Order: sequence, then structure tokens, then C-alpha cells
Amino acid sequence: MRLNLNLFKRRPPDVRKLAREENTKALIKALKYRKNPEIRAHAARNLEWIPDPQALEPLIKALKDEDLMVRIYATAAITRMPYPIEERIVKALKDPNPDIRIGAARILNFRAGNQSWIRCKD
Repeated sequence: MRLNLNLFKRRPPDVRKLAREENTKALIKALKYRKNPEIRAHAARNLEWIPDPQALEPLIKALKDEDLMVRIYATAAITRMPYPIEERIVKALKDPNPDIRIGAARILNFRAGNQSWIRCKD
């Protein structure tokens, strides 16, 4: 079954349904849904459980979202990715946006074996 991504123009995405279908492409699109930060946060949260390398860059961009929950869930999703991402995350440490740098530092800290979230000062 193919999902028509143009549906988002008419109504908000049903993130639960997209997650059940493991529709990564549509969840990534929902991560960019500007009208509702709750939808973006739930999209990031669900991407945490669907390991797909295509989600990495959109999740990194979500680290600078104005909504705190979106940033938290994006950080958690990146942290749990089951493949090597450290090289890309190290590059994010040089991003001009402090939210991306903080998120990248937390991700690297967690993946290095420190299982607690740290407070980062910019």
C-alpha cells in the first residue's frame, strides 16, 4: 500500500498510524510539520523505534526545533540508531546553532557508554 503524502496538506498526519505502518518517509515529513509541535515530537519519538539511516539528517535538523520535546525526542532517536553515526555527529559539534551542538554532545556522550544525560554548557 502506498501512502499519498499530499494528505498532509489537508489535515495533520496521523503519526500513530504512520508508526504502525513503519512509514519512515511519512514520519520524516511529519517531523517537519510546522503547524503543530506535538506532531513533530511524536514523529521524532516514533523514529526512535524504526531504524532507518534516512532519518538521521532530518533528526539532526530537529535538534534546533523551537519546541523542547521535539529536541529531546530527536536526541533520543539519534542516540538509539543501531549503526555508526559518530562521524556525522562529530560534524554537528561544529554547527553554528548551539542547540545542535548540545544535542550532538549528549548523543556522543551516551553512545560512548555514559548512560546518563549530561548538562551541556555552550
